[in-house]
Amino acid sequence: MAETTFQAGGNLGLAKRKTKILYVDDEQVNLSNFYLAFKPRYEVVTTKDADEALALFRKHGDFSIVVADQRMPGLSGTELLEQMFKIDPDPVRIVLTGFSELEDIIGAINRGHIYQYILKPWKEPDLRRILDRAQQNFQLIKENKYLHKRLIEVAEEERRRIANDLHDDFGQVLPAMRTSLQRLVDGLPRRPSALADEVEHLRGLIDRLGDITRQTAHALRPDLLDRLGLQETISWSILEFRRTHPDIQVSFEVQGAPKAMVPETETILYRLFQEAFNNIAKHADAHNVTVWLNFDFPFVRLAVADDGVGMEQTPPGPHRSDGGGVGLQAMQERVASAQGTLTIRSAPQRGTEIRVQLPL
Repeated sequence: MAETTFQAGGNLGLAKRKTKILYVDDEQVNLSNFYLAFKPRYEVVTTKDADEALALFRKHGDFSIVVADQRMPGLSGTELLEQMFKIDPDPVRIVLTGFSELEDIIGAINRGHIYQYILKPWKEPDLRRILDRAQQNFQLIKENKYLHKRLIEVAEEERRRIANDLHDDFGQVLPAMRTSLQRLVDGLPRRPSALADEVEHLRGLIDRLGDITRQTAHALRPDLLDRLGLQETISWSILEFRRTHPDIQVSFEVQGAPKAMVPETETILYRLFQEAFNNIAKHADAHNVTVWLNFDFPFVRLAVADDGVGMEQTPPGPHRSDGGGVGLQAMQERVASAQGTLTIRSAPQRGTEIRVQLPL
């Protein structure tokens, strides 16, 4: 079964501060030379040990650039940087190498784990220019993520506004239409059967329009999410799904003691649930669906699993889903912007499982 995990780390804040560089090299003279050359411009942290470098990277999580020597005991430079990429893909990764090691470096570059390689022995002016470009690249990555997050927030606010307008405006107009129709009928001196049939048809259209309005408003932004929270919204949505898809069995389990979540976290989890169920309804051909909501401080986890036909590819391509959903590719970016992980397991005829973990 194929599995893909997306993870983001680091701060999305754009506060101005000295760029922090982690330099890893098993030769003390190289560490000293790098520190003395670049300490005036950057905040430099050095270590001779790859395992210590990983520990520092995990602990601090605020490095903008990582420079590692390729030939070190234990982990090589590219192996170290690839492990760091799995922890946080944002910091710019640079490897120091000799001519004899270029083949290994190029492979890592092609996989997207290395920003650039530098041939040893490095010269300070050349390395300074590379570090300056790396700093600019890192800032662009963070600014793009920040703007993407703001775009999502603005879109969600617009969804909320439109949903509220639909609920308020149509919620008043449709009952008034029904009442006016009834008064018109009551005022007629006689009611031919053809007229009675037409009146019932109009009543049916009004009721149908009311159903469509409620469904559209709920798809845009369920008011339950703001009033009662994620758990109740999922429960209600599952009841509605069962009503429209009686042939699909759905179970919902809450694990751990429910804890308060910030609105952004609730929205992301609900949108993922919504997208998963949109895909199940339209494509999965499933008979059973299981939903878990797990509170395990400091994380909250949501999983949706079905026994359907599975996905053709993992992860899904950069498309919008049918029916106005945001698409799982977009959900990947949204989860990443909240410092979470999104995992998709799927295989032909073996179903699909989507899991998301977010900090509380």
